[in-house]
Amino acid sequence: MPSAKKNKQNKKAKPQVSVEQLVEAADQAADPEQALRIFGAALQSTQDPSLLVDIHEKRATIHVSLQQIDEAMKDYECALALVKEPERQAGLLMYMGQLSQGEEALAFYRQAIEYLEKIDDRRQLATVYCTAAELYLTDLCFADDAEQQCETYLQQALQIDSNLPDALQTCASLRLSQRRPADAVDMILKAFESMKEGCQALAKLVGLREDPASEQHAVELVQVENVQNLPEYEFRCETAKILLECASLEQKPEVCLQAAIDVLGSLLAENDEVVEVWALIGDAFAALMNSELAQHYWERALEMLVTVQKSLDEQQQLGIEDDDEEEELNQELEEVICQIETVKNKLEKLGPETNMED
Repeated sequence: MPSAKKNKQNKKAKPQVSVEQLVEAADQAADPEQALRIFGAALQSTQDPSLLVDIHEKRATIHVSLQQIDEAMKDYECALALVKEPERQAGLLMYMGQLSQGEEALAFYRQAIEYLEKIDDRRQLATVYCTAAELYLTDLCFADDAEQQCETYLQQALQIDSNLPDALQTCASLRLSQRRPADAVDMILKAFESMKEGCQALAKLVGLREDPASEQHAVELVQVENVQNLPEYEFRCETAKILLECASLEQKPEVCLQAAIDVLGSLLAENDEVVEVWALIGDAFAALMNSELAQHYWERALEMLVTVQKSLDEQQQLGIEDDDEEEELNQELEEVICQIETVKNKLEKLGPETNMED
């Protein structure tokens, strides 16, 4: 009769799953909650600092996507405690700053600056300086030294790169708040120059800029590269708004308005389902006294808003059990109704021939 010991030896050992396999499985998981569970198991399966940092960063990214900011911050803190490279430490601190507000965010950015100064990473330094400056235009705008601090950080960024679009745009916002519109125009037009060719190339695709027959193929290739290097969508949208504000203050109005249309055209080419973009293009053409085109873009914005309102009304009629979700829905509906009235008022000012039917 075979011994129990021999039977145990003959049994097949359960295959061990490596931490790398767990990470790969989490990366491929379709459900974020499932991915978090697998990453949790991976954390228990290794003591390798490098792997732990990667896992914590990936978990943090998922938590952010799920709006679980506190959990994301915990993972970033764990990663930060394990990282030794100043550049990566600075990167983690910048992420933590983006998830924070006010003085807490500023503290993270200042720590990131310290690490970047050690390795003389001037490109990243300029970015963090600019981000810190933006805080003094938003969360910390009521601080006693807000204007001075904002100016200091911006000048530090511009000393590193005088053509940095982020710094130029933030500086334009600061100049507007200081009631220095002429200086604001100079800054925002300089920021526009860095994206001009790419924006104009996309604006042509949606019919917002004429395409001269003499345009050469070589120029088209340059434009393709410029399109790929355009700033993020939100950044360009803010650029367009500042250009429109500068134009409203009678500062090079035609130049600013055409630049705004180019930028908005690039946004429309990228996503034609954003109501705000259609409305802003209508504003630009109205300022250029082109009632026909203003009406076209405002009516499209109105049409989209009415569709959103109907959808929200249907959701409201179905009823929502969660009080927070119901309050959020009601607030969104109020905002849409307000936007509809705003666009209708603009259309009414164009004349009685405007079609105002819902």
